[in-house]
Amino acid sequence: MAAVQRPTPAYSLRRRLLLLLLAVSALIWLATIAAAFLRAHDLADDIFDAHLQQTARLLLATEPTSGHVEVRPTPGAAGGEVLFQIWRRTPQGPVLALHSAGAGQTPLTAVEGFAETRWNGGEWRFYSEWSRDGLRQVQVGQSHDIRYALAQEAAMRLLAPLILGLPLLAAALWVAVGRGLVPLARIAEQLDRRPPDSPQPLGSGPVPAEVAPLVQALDGLFARIARLLDNERQFTANAAHELRTPLAALKTQAQVALRAGEGEVRQRALLNVLEGTERLARLVEQLLTLARLDPGANASLQPLDPRPLAREVCAVLAPAAQSRQVDLALDLAGSDGDGSLTLAGNGDLLRILLRNLVDNAIRYTREGGHVWVSLARDGERVVLAVADDGPGIPAEARERALGRFTRLAPARAEGSGLGLSIVQRVAELHGAALSLGVGPEGNGLRVLVVFPPLAA
Repeated sequence: MAAVQRPTPAYSLRRRLLLLLLAVSALIWLATIAAAFLRAHDLADDIFDAHLQQTARLLLATEPTSGHVEVRPTPGAAGGEVLFQIWRRTPQGPVLALHSAGAGQTPLTAVEGFAETRWNGGEWRFYSEWSRDGLRQVQVGQSHDIRYALAQEAAMRLLAPLILGLPLLAAALWVAVGRGLVPLARIAEQLDRRPPDSPQPLGSGPVPAEVAPLVQALDGLFARIARLLDNERQFTANAAHELRTPLAALKTQAQVALRAGEGEVRQRALLNVLEGTERLARLVEQLLTLARLDPGANASLQPLDPRPLAREVCAVLAPAAQSRQVDLALDLAGSDGDGSLTLAGNGDLLRILLRNLVDNAIRYTREGGHVWVSLARDGERVVLAVADDGPGIPAEARERALGRFTRLAPARAEGSGLGLSIVQRVAELHGAALSLGVGPEGNGLRVLVVFPPLAA
């Protein structure tokens, strides 16, 4: 037996989960760092704005020396130097009375209060305020770089643990994800050790909620496989039994023909061999048909008119009906107002269904009896009816009659007991309802096949 080739894994679930968790963790951490940077920047703005305002008011409280004086810049918070200018209002206009080195000879800002603008090639924050008497104005300014530097420092303090802790987090997640996937590995081990014909379910112990649907689906699959194997074993046993009987009869008749001389006995034995061969061929044909229609088969359904199929089948089986003096009647009057009668069907399968129903009716009705075949419309549904005036099937035995290899009248029956089971399977493939009842004259059997409405 060839070794089973294991599929090449497309990806590692463990690695994918690890990467996803690390990516989500890193994104959350980076978002936290960004939020911390923005928060630190806002706090730095508040602190440095308060310092600028305090510096301006201290300068207003200082009486400047008369004339134009330049001094060193005022030291600011966190080492950020503050430039300043003090302007005095005169009848000739504003005069610069005092300024720090680097502040220049022109006003730092034209806006009263706080203002942020580009100055001297960089981003600066300015504050301007007049004295109470309106004679002096102080303008102070500080580069914005110090504020960004403090916010970046706060963000880096959070980024450093991320850089150092990410490998440790990856190792912890690798172990955690591995432990979380242990149930899947356990299930794979159970499946690897499982006998191919074992009907036992996997879900014998507690499993995680995420794995439970997989286990339930596998248990359902195993149950269906077990039923299929049981049906196959039963079908094989029944088929072997059914084939053994006609083969034994053929062998016996052939031996009789060999022992008999030229005459009537030999002729009768050879005729029996031919009849037995025909019955065996029919049995094999029905076995092959049933195997083709077993679970897993799919029918390609197309809109079609079943009346030509009914005419064809009745024409083919007319000689068999005449040989038994059976009156075979076909009624196709019940069509739509425009003369059409359409259903969703498969022509080959419907031919098999019609042939089995009509052939069964001819075989099981009495000699000189009647068989009726009709196609009619009942609302949106198409109804096929095949009836006879033979012995019929008792109500308590009708369900059993749909089983395989079931013959309710073995003393008289020539069939294999597969006809109605084939009909039932074809009806299932068409979504049709199959029912057995009493014939139109109160005796015999009437088989109804009701096809669903044709989809719009």
